[in-house]
Amino acid sequence: MKLSSFVHVLGLTLFSYLLLNSLAFGQEEALPSWNSSNTKTAILEYIKDISNTSSPNHIKVEDRIAVFDNDGTLMLEAPQTAESEFTNDYYANWIGKKSDTSFLQGLKRLFSRPSKEESTIGLSLEAYHEAVNRWQKTYKHPRFQRSYSHLVYKPMLELLSLLKENSFTSYISTGSEREFIRGFADTAYGLSPDRIIGSDRQYTYCFSEEGSFLLRQFREPHLNLNEFKAINIQKHIGKRPIFVVGNTDGDIQMLEYSQSSPLPSIQILIRHDDPVKEYSYINGAERVFSLAEKRGWKIVSIQRDWKDVF
Repeated sequence: MKLSSFVHVLGLTLFSYLLLNSLAFGQEEALPSWNSSNTKTAILEYIKDISNTSSPNHIKVEDRIAVFDNDGTLMLEAPQTAESEFTNDYYANWIGKKSDTSFLQGLKRLFSRPSKEESTIGLSLEAYHEAVNRWQKTYKHPRFQRSYSHLVYKPMLELLSLLKENSFTSYISTGSEREFIRGFADTAYGLSPDRIIGSDRQYTYCFSEEGSFLLRQFREPHLNLNEFKAINIQKHIGKRPIFVVGNTDGDIQMLEYSQSSPLPSIQILIRHDDPVKEYSYINGAERVFSLAEKRGWKIVSIQRDWKDVF
């Protein structure tokens, strides 16, 4: 072989080696708030494998669907979920008002002392979103002294970003009300309203000189939990997700639904086991963690796997 040809081949080999290693390093650095662990490695290797066009496990971009639970998965849920705190505050303010609209006065008479869930009946979607955004700006968590929109898990934001870089389409499937999460999902997660699946309300269509609008009514009978997470994922997306993250028993069915995909998939659970950085609790998640080892679901320990939480 001529010297020039040898140098050329050597140069190409070296370039390929450096390129591959830089890509691997870049992906490793993509989760800077995560400690090195088997779980982090499994996540990175899965994303790298299904994104590699030369891999037998390669998945087409249109099938790269990721679904995340919200409360306790993307955002703090203790001592109560964001929606619960908002509803409590809104109800306390609403029930204490001296003057109400005739609609609300009638509602109060009808129900004597209406429930917290009923306090937002009669609001337009726009008014409800405004109320949620206003609350997010003023509410302070009793322990962390910041709003819930600033109590989003930093490591999970990094994971959402990494998935986006690798052409995943991410959705939220939450037991909280869909419109509540839509009120801040774009700001908190960079996810548009069409990416949110959640518990729903009934609505009344209205038309006036100002235009048409929808008024909130009662909740739909089924919350977006358990089997309804799998059902509503199919209704909303039309495909099984290949990447699912949850943290409670209410997420079991969507984890199972993902794992039953004919495509390579990964299922992940967030374990709340760090009372210093966040909270430590297992209530409502006993069954899902007992199933995790049998099903091969990956477990993220907040104490072990995350350097930072917020």
